[in-house]
Parts: sequence; structure tokens; C-alpha cells
Amino acid sequence: MHTLTSPAIHFIGVRVDALTFEELFERVDAWLEDRVGPARHVACINAYCATLALEEPRLAQIYARADVAGADGMPFVHWMRAYVRPQCDRLCGRTSS
Repeated sequence: MHTLTSPAIHFIGVRVDALTFEELFERVDAWLEDRVGPARHVACINAYCATLALEEPRLAQIYARADVAGADGMPFVHWMRAYVRPQCDRLCGRTSS
């Protein structure tokens, strides 16, 4: 259920949104304020995820319905910064130290 529009790329059919952390946090804050809204889905997409979706249509559908499909890989980020918009962050989970 992709409701808010944002600049994006499509890598082998998988949408990857070109967002900054600030934009992601603004969206999540708005979702949290909307206490009666639907559940939301954030997918962190890297090249491996995209290739898996190419082979598995159900996974591709899950990614397509995500409210945010963030770039979880620097190759995507570099590509989006060069061709989509210069303001874009890698939206990934915390890495262990």
C-alpha cells in the first residue's frame, strides 16, 4: 500500500524509494499520530532482495505493497544520488559493532 509518493528507481522491477532519514522519520511520525490508520510496512531493499523478488513473485508483491521501500545498499544510494536526487540515505537497520 504505497500511498505517499517519493522519487524512486525500479531495479529489475523492484521499487526503491530515494528518501533521507529525515523524510522516513517524518512519515513514521505521521503514521504514529494516525491512531486509526492501517498497519504500515517498511521494506529495506538491497540487490540481493531485488534478485530474490525476481525469482519469487510473492516476495515481489510484498515489496510492491510496502509503504516505504528504502535503499539498504550503497550501490542503490550512489545510483539514486547520481540519477534520481542528490538527497538520499541508506535506510538500513542498525549494524552490530
